[in-house]
Amino acid sequence: HKLVEGLTDASGAGSSITILYGSETGNAEEQAKNLLMDIRARGMKGQVSALDDFEFDDLPNQKVLILVVSTCGLGEYPQN
Repeated sequence: HKLVEGLTDASGAGSSITILYGSETGNAEEQAKNLLMDIRARGMKGQVSALDDFEFDDLPNQKVLILVVSTCGLGEYPQN
């Protein structure tokens, strides 16, 4: 919850917070969606997307970006 509290100032005048996740088993996806619910509950705008669904050409346009990534097995990267 402290992360979300700190985002109030960072998101500024109505800027949207972008949350990207990389997940193999769904843990990071679930955490990213929970974070989005917390953000919206505090009246801020936000969006969530899997890393492989995000248009990386749009990356420079993001004012606030949060990455939620979990490994699988013995530290392997997630598929997305």
